[in-house]
Amino acid sequence: MKAMLTTLHKGPRLVSNTGWQFCNSGLISPQGNKNSTRETSQQQQWYCSLIKNQELFQNKNRFSENKDQLRCYPRLYSSIIECCHKHGGKQFRLISRNIRPSVRAPTRFMGVLSDPENKGKKQVGINFDTIGSWNNRISMPILIKESIQTGKLIPQIPLEKIGTASLLGRRNRNEDRYAIKKLSSEYLYFGIFDGHNGDLASEYLQSCMSDSLSFWLSREPDESVVLRQSFIDLNNSLARHLTLYWLDDEQFSAGSTATVCVLQHSTELTIGHVGDTRALLCRGGKAIALTQDHNPDNIGERKRIQARGGVITPNSLGTPKVNGNLSMTRCIGNLPLKKYGVTEHPEIKTKKLDHGRDAFLALVSDGVSFVLSDQEVVDITCSCTNPQEAASRVTDQALQFGSEDNATCVIIPLGAWGKYSTDTGTIQYSFGRTFVPLRDS
Repeated sequence: MKAMLTTLHKGPRLVSNTGWQFCNSGLISPQGNKNSTRETSQQQQWYCSLIKNQELFQNKNRFSENKDQLRCYPRLYSSIIECCHKHGGKQFRLISRNIRPSVRAPTRFMGVLSDPENKGKKQVGINFDTIGSWNNRISMPILIKESIQTGKLIPQIPLEKIGTASLLGRRNRNEDRYAIKKLSSEYLYFGIFDGHNGDLASEYLQSCMSDSLSFWLSREPDESVVLRQSFIDLNNSLARHLTLYWLDDEQFSAGSTATVCVLQHSTELTIGHVGDTRALLCRGGKAIALTQDHNPDNIGERKRIQARGGVITPNSLGTPKVNGNLSMTRCIGNLPLKKYGVTEHPEIKTKKLDHGRDAFLALVSDGVSFVLSDQEVVDITCSCTNPQEAASRVTDQALQFGSEDNATCVIIPLGAWGKYSTDTGTIQYSFGRTFVPLRDS
């Protein structure tokens, strides 16, 4: 028995949950089938010789003693148990007589493949999450070194496949900015910035954030420290620029939100966030919020502002604002409000991606999140065939529902892109939903 198990280890591809169906259907027979043109390999004969081992099923004591050995091969063990339960331990007679019971053939022999874990409609391809692979509608190269180290297939996210869209809305100019860049062979960088009091701050962050991240990544191994230092440095350099060149101009009070993601080896995601732009992760077809809006409604944020002498007052629409001016409690820039507790220090969060379950990462500005919930953004994206279509549809839907602000969306596809596809491409229109209050920054 030990020798037989050792021999089986040489042919791991035969050890599968459907291996017993090969024997039952007569596709493999150690006895030989005169009516069959299939020839069995030596490994297939070894596998069938174990399945038809009469003593293994008849002698209950020996079978119990060998359970521990068989559990080293979990798929093989489950195959034998399934054979024993379905055929009453008479697998030997089924094979030797070449009897073909009415067992449904595996779908791969029919030429039709479907994903049993797919939440939406059936599609071509099959997902093997149990062995570390994924089902994806987008062709992604594999990171060989990282896959070997982790024991799972790790895809390399192609930057050209990332979808982006930014619409003006009902504003005079678009103050939203986004950035996508490969910092090194290990790191990718995604960012979204929503400027207020002009686009000077958001434009500055779009241009300089990648350089600051690269600088600190070369000196600091902790990505959380890298993001924190980058936010502080950029705020200080922006303050110097505004003080030197825009002191007597309305642009002196310019500021911007920032949601910055640093992705290492396509699996380790670190997010730095200030303001009300958002990062969302689609896992299992459900939305996971990776950021929390920094506004005066948050008790912790409100206490910090009030402790520094700031005042939270609502505007005519009931939106709370810091000193009646700013609707967020953290941002880069906005120098006149720094002494009242409006800080540039980001909130940091880390997340390990699972490409077998994670379909995409979405970055959206408040022009989108103000009228669409996180789950609605996920549902719209899941209905699209590619990330570019998804980004455009999300922003279009935001304007349809009455968003007055600039609407920007960035969709980064991950390993399970397309796995949770839905049939509906849009959310049901509601006339009353368009009556949303205007919100100023």
